[in-house]
Amino acid sequence: YFLRPDGGMAARIHGVVDKAYDAGLEPRRTISLMIRGSDKCLSEVTCFSFDEYMKVCNHIRALDPKVDTIIMTTEDPDYMDEWQAYAEGGEKAVEEGFHWNFVFNDNDVHQGGGGGKYTFTNMDVVEENPEHRNAIMESMLENLYLQLHGQYVIITCKSYFHEVLVGLIHAGCSHAMTPLVLCIEEQQALGIAGCLGENCRSILHPGRGRAARGLP
Repeated sequence: YFLRPDGGMAARIHGVVDKAYDAGLEPRRTISLMIRGSDKCLSEVTCFSFDEYMKVCNHIRALDPKVDTIIMTTEDPDYMDEWQAYAEGGEKAVEEGFHWNFVFNDNDVHQGGGGGKYTFTNMDVVEENPEHRNAIMESMLENLYLQLHGQYVIITCKSYFHEVLVGLIHAGCSHAMTPLVLCIEEQQALGIAGCLGENCRSILHPGRGRAARGLP
């Protein structure tokens, strides 16, 4: 899937990004927010509330007022019920005096995973139907490619999936000129107000990204 998506899948992956640009996406004004949830909260990662993620976004905006857009992707559908409060007309937006523009992958399947309270889809059906498995893998690739178009990238440092995104950024695949990667665990531990600057170890400077669209 990752190394050689077929022609149809590749076209759909690029189509997700094209749609975002048609809607006005500008990497320089954008935060990439890939939220890890579902069963991963039980062992692999520490999961944060949506409000905690938004505190980091708001602090970035306070220091860089041009930033007004968030690319949001997640496999956990519970988070998809909360962004509206920060969009135009939302309760949090009215309270804070500004709103965020959100960009989504409309093909994101939000597959969830695991068991018990973290079961959001019928994983048995997914396992039995190759087309469903393909949809999950395609959604993952679309999300990775879309998230390469943010100036600031907020990740969960303990997520192996997020390590893939950081690896792509370090390899020069970002479409932002100088992308900054922030680890939310360290943002929480060190304090948001004091953790956005040259001396904060949670910020990585991957180097100059590829600004031109259409590059792999």
